[in-house]
Amino acid sequence: MAELERVLLPQPRQNQSMRQKIYVLCGSGGTGKTQLAVEFAWRYHHHFTSVFWLDGCSEDTLKRSIASCTGRIPQGQIPETSRGYATGSSVDIDVVVKDVIAWLAQPDNTAWLLIFDNVNRDYMYDRKRYLPGADHGSVLVTTRQAPLKQLGESQCLGKVSSKQGQAILKTWYKGEQDTTESAVLVAQLDRSPLVIVQAGAYLQQSGVKPQTYLELYEQRWNASIISNNLADVQLSFLERRVWITSAISYEAIRYRHRATANLLLLWSFLDNKDLWHGLFAATCNRSTEAAAMLSRWLGDIASSETEFNVAMQLLCSYALVEEVKETAGKISYTACPLVHHWTYHSQGKRFEKELGRLAVVAVGWAVPESSTGDYDTLRRLLPHVKACSDHMKKNEIAWHERAEGGSDGKKEEDKEQKTVLDAMHFVHDLLFNQGNLGTAKQIYELRSDSYHVGKFSFGGLLFSGKS
Repeated sequence: MAELERVLLPQPRQNQSMRQKIYVLCGSGGTGKTQLAVEFAWRYHHHFTSVFWLDGCSEDTLKRSIASCTGRIPQGQIPETSRGYATGSSVDIDVVVKDVIAWLAQPDNTAWLLIFDNVNRDYMYDRKRYLPGADHGSVLVTTRQAPLKQLGESQCLGKVSSKQGQAILKTWYKGEQDTTESAVLVAQLDRSPLVIVQAGAYLQQSGVKPQTYLELYEQRWNASIISNNLADVQLSFLERRVWITSAISYEAIRYRHRATANLLLLWSFLDNKDLWHGLFAATCNRSTEAAAMLSRWLGDIASSETEFNVAMQLLCSYALVEEVKETAGKISYTACPLVHHWTYHSQGKRFEKELGRLAVVAVGWAVPESSTGDYDTLRRLLPHVKACSDHMKKNEIAWHERAEGGSDGKKEEDKEQKTVLDAMHFVHDLLFNQGNLGTAKQIYELRSDSYHVGKFSFGGLLFSGKS
């Protein structure tokens, strides 16, 4: 943290060097890169005039992250056509990105912070194209790709020392600790920060002793080597350790509150960042059938903000999720990327048909009507819409199978089917209006195949048929 402070924090004008400040956090999954970036942004956001969190996993995602910032730029400082991007105007996304970068480069706009998170495909596009060409501002990059260190000053995160590992454990586990026992646990967990954090959180919540946890961990480790369930997922040893501690914590959560565990499963079909209760509340308020569908999996979590917060605190207490405090007192939640990945591949995929549809319902019905001009909600929804559409594209067979199964003419199933189709329509319209025509067309075709002629109205889709 001290290095981030030294490099990135704005300095008084008389002490400022005329250059853009770039810091790169690199390391494999589970070393705490994103968590450190979140902590820095939360602790020091008031030092910057603006802070923008950008998803750098692909060029398309990065463009959308940059474009979604327009709603937070003061009126009159960028063209109104670009400001309208978040509210669904059909402006070219490349033009919007160019306008945002130009705004960041303005000589009187110097104290901003850009966080490029999860930059992992370093040969897919030139990231320097998306850095403002100005000698000011601060840029923080998190990545697994060591070559990106050349962008600026850098730090490679990895294993911690035994002493550091025990200090991390003590932060999360407040029970009596034998120094030797703690050292053994830290060593067996390969001195991996996130693994130690999750172990400490589990010890604190469960009340078991470190030796008992270590036995459980070793059983899981041996079973994971034998099992072929995750043979199609490429994992480093460190990532496998995070998956094991995540599995142990998930089972404890499921035992305590099944609906909270189901929330984590549903979340694996959405983006891992910025989940807030307002998303579910909007859906429940707009559609009683959507609310009923969510209730069957989540109980009162979707309809009650109190229950949602209780569920999130349970997930946070096991270090699977982090609370992010934003400006104006807003709170949202972020799941660790590795935990998010584990949840989908080890648990969520088993419920692909049910949870894939439910995710579309949750997000689709939360899309505000265009007349509201609620660009802040649209900005926050876009990553979740993109995640849903990606799952739909990757799992077309499951969607087609569901369509072929039909509803058997049952009234309740007909209502549910129409709710899903309407949600797909809302997702399609948002993607289309955002300029993502290819994905919008695929959503349209999936919706068409799910449609039973004569039962439901298409409601004016923007494509007249397949091509």
